[in-house]
Amino acid sequence: MNKRALDTIRCPICKGVLELAPFEEQKLQISPQDSQRMKQQGLDPKLFETVVKEGLLICRPCKTWYPIINYTPVLLDFATPVHESFSVENSTKSSLFSTHHPPSGKARPGEELTRRSFTTQWTDLGVDDLTFSYTYKEREDFIRLELDWPERVLNSPDLKVLNVGCGYGMEAIFLSDVTQGEVFGLDLNFSLINSGPLMKDKPFVHTMIASIFNLPFEEKAFDLVYSHGVIHHTHSTRAAFDKIFKMMHPDGAIYIWVYAHEDFDRGSIRTRLGHIMEIKFRPKIAALPGPLQDLVVHALAVPYHRNMKKAGPNRDKWKFKNSVHSMRDRWTCFFAHRHSFHEVICWFLEKNMDYRLVNSLKYRRLVGYDLIGIGIRGQIKKQGGH
Repeated sequence: MNKRALDTIRCPICKGVLELAPFEEQKLQISPQDSQRMKQQGLDPKLFETVVKEGLLICRPCKTWYPIINYTPVLLDFATPVHESFSVENSTKSSLFSTHHPPSGKARPGEELTRRSFTTQWTDLGVDDLTFSYTYKEREDFIRLELDWPERVLNSPDLKVLNVGCGYGMEAIFLSDVTQGEVFGLDLNFSLINSGPLMKDKPFVHTMIASIFNLPFEEKAFDLVYSHGVIHHTHSTRAAFDKIFKMMHPDGAIYIWVYAHEDFDRGSIRTRLGHIMEIKFRPKIAALPGPLQDLVVHALAVPYHRNMKKAGPNRDKWKFKNSVHSMRDRWTCFFAHRHSFHEVICWFLEKNMDYRLVNSLKYRRLVGYDLIGIGIRGQIKKQGGH
């Protein structure tokens, strides 16, 4: 964790300012590119030069401690087995374990299964040549397309960005590179602990483990809130949208991408039957014990892999672990809600926002096939707007 993040993160429970109690610190070697970026934005490199590998974040008002593990803050409002093992392994390093307690809240419906599913999914994939079916360049170009309105988003190099659902953390890096902003990426899954050493060398990227439903930030703290393919995996997509919207500054912007009903109402009979089967069996597969779930996922991945190697995009870079990752994403998520375009548009209109959908024709020209899902961005209407 970069010490600079302390200026922004807060206790997820009471929103109190967090104090740092480091066990192990390191000096960051700032790259020439990042040094130049700091100079252009008038930032003192000394603000970024210290990273914490292991330690505690302490909230004095509510007497709660949060662990920093492998450079990654765990800012959940509920305890997990990781909290218990961390306290046992480090109990002699700080008296704060005896005066403070781990978070005592409860996970929301399905959060534990969701955490397990995505932890396995992203840990298995790790750093790869592809992110889903996109190359890194394609994914960055897609982000530019997603954020080409409001125009100021890609023309403001000092943006503060909230990346809701950053997976293994690569998306947060892409967002920082595209926007030239400082990105705070969060996810429910624990694979971020594995990617901590990669993230610690990125001074403009801060990744952490947290819940959408109790975010570790003050409201209205971000110029851009970005969430691609995430909030529909919660118990309530609309409730998740309402939560992340509160993080957007009134002059800022928000972007979401969610599954669309319309995508599942078209296609061949075989495709529709596949979607019906997914809706019926996905929650059951999500609840299976790990070893049995692995058997199901790998069995599904074999024919899928054969098809992707024969006719899929970027098939020269596609590996079997990409097929397993895709099958986990489709079949092991406890929640995977679909929404209509009209429904999602109303979420934006009800918050007095102007909105635009992602340009589908530009997307087709970019990657060679049609955009699925609902990609939509919005900003609060100015006084006198329509």
